[in-house]
Amino acid sequence: MPKKPLCVALLWHMHQPDYGDVRTGEIFLPWTRFHAVKDYFDMGALVAEAPGLRVTINVVPSLIDQLLAYSSGTARETYTALTLRDAGDLEEAERSFLLRVFFQLPWSSMVFPYPRYKELLQRRGAQDERGDYREGLKRYSPRDYRDLQTWFNLAWCGRALRQEPEIASLFRKGKDFSEDDKRRLIDLQHAFIGRILPSYRRLTEEHGLEVSVSPYYHPILPLLCDTRSAREALPGLPLPRQMFSFPSDAVEQIRRAQQRCFEIFGRHPEGMWPSEGSVSDAMAALARQA
Repeated sequence: MPKKPLCVALLWHMHQPDYGDVRTGEIFLPWTRFHAVKDYFDMGALVAEAPGLRVTINVVPSLIDQLLAYSSGTARETYTALTLRDAGDLEEAERSFLLRVFFQLPWSSMVFPYPRYKELLQRRGAQDERGDYREGLKRYSPRDYRDLQTWFNLAWCGRALRQEPEIASLFRKGKDFSEDDKRRLIDLQHAFIGRILPSYRRLTEEHGLEVSVSPYYHPILPLLCDTRSAREALPGLPLPRQMFSFPSDAVEQIRRAQQRCFEIFGRHPEGMWPSEGSVSDAMAALARQA
């Protein structure tokens, strides 16, 4: 029998939770920024490069809000602030923090290929019983911390961003970065993030990209409708004594997601990816109504 072509549909779920502190507005983790400069634009760009590729990108509205905050320069992120701190003015607690967390990325693909970054990892030494790097604190100079601040952010730059002349220049430079280099790197990342949502809209208009959404703040809709729905899948699951049921909030999460999608992309979403893929009869009925 002749082989039939395999029809493949790709769904890319673009999601980072909101890492902001609702009381202070400070963003305490950098993963939205890093995945934005490394993945979100690049993945969309593949659609234009592969004619006939069928892709649905699922965008969580709370992620949209974060991307807009970064691109407008209003995002206040802890890791960015530590990056921009003058390396000569870092306090010991800040230096210790940098040694612990500014290597939080895959070493084989994002540290070892860059000689200076690899050297800084080796100079850090081993953790002590408290999880600190006391030997690194003794060995590192302001020059080392400045290069570490730069490389942690530079290594996250994806394929498209690396084609920018100033970013390519930083990769070629490799070491002995300046305070101005750090500031310019962060500015370029924020500006690049501003290109992501317009690129998605252009792809829907010119290349047939579909956009779907999740509920606005990525809640687990079945539990929002009724916590007892957890027993539809796990009948013996222990549940809190006080049951929770607020389906009207689930409806609002969906409605706001649809509205945000229309504001950004000029069209209503093609569908919805339920948060964490969680479904129930009640949740499915709400999705059908929407």
